[in-house]
Amino acid sequence: MSKREPNWDEIGKISQHAEALKAAGKMDYSAWRALFAEAEVACNGFWDYTEFMFQFAGPGWIKRLSSPNPNRSAPVNPGAQRSPQIK
Repeated sequence: MSKREPNWDEIGKISQHAEALKAAGKMDYSAWRALFAEAEVACNGFWDYTEFMFQFAGPGWIKRLSSPNPNRSAPVNPGAQRSPQIK
């Protein structure tokens, strides 16, 4: 069984959204984790493609993500919370 291709359009939108949040100073761990969860879905199982989100991570966020309980400040169900919107 072959994997579906990553959704490149969605990955691009997620990246642009992350850039906008970071530029606006609104990127916190919860927002980053929600965007990372969206990226995981858009990458369709190609987990190495989520690495583009690392550039938007704050200090210690990547390590926190790999901890035994990475969802301390993020939803248990990644689809339950969308990332914040820029106004």
